[in-house]
Amino acid sequence: LSDVPFMFGRAAANSFNDVFWTKFQDDAAFFTAGNNNLNATASELSVTSLDAAEQAFMAITAADGKPTGIKPAILLTPVALKTLARQLFNDQVLGVTSLGGTNAKAKDPISNPFVGMFKPVSSPYLTDTKDYYLLADPMDCPVIQAVFLNGRQEPFVESSAAEFNTLGILYRAYMDWGVALQDPKGGYKAHIND
Repeated sequence: LSDVPFMFGRAAANSFNDVFWTKFQDDAAFFTAGNNNLNATASELSVTSLDAAEQAFMAITAADGKPTGIKPAILLTPVALKTLARQLFNDQVLGVTSLGGTNAKAKDPISNPFVGMFKPVSSPYLTDTKDYYLLADPMDCPVIQAVFLNGRQEPFVESSAAEFNTLGILYRAYMDWGVALQDPKGGYKAHIND
């Protein structure tokens, strides 16, 4: 019986994540060419494609046509791209390249221009295993927001004795929260066509 509140808490967290990530991916009117925050024919995640995504993010403009000044801070990926995202964030050198001609055996390091730039975040709830996102710091320009009634982020778990003619304890759990997409200028989606 002591495990029941824990199980309810986990179920509440899973329920929240289901709704949060479903709303995040319901983005047909959010990440669009009209908002200049979608590349529908992007290349798979690499230094080159991340460079293109960063440039496109920085080209997003405000309503007056001027730059927003918002910078990308997060690289959001599905779990399948988590390791690559971490490498792009952590590794100073991504590999080596052979020199041609008389120096065919020599190796030059390939430096990583994105080391320390975009915090890698992955989610098992992202359903497309190749798409990735550049997002602004949510304190600067949130793409999605979750609100909790009275700021309480933990579920209420209540118990009560069953009716007189039934031996047992009744439990219930509930949370009051809402989720909504916010500002499309805070994010950029790279969609990989198969």
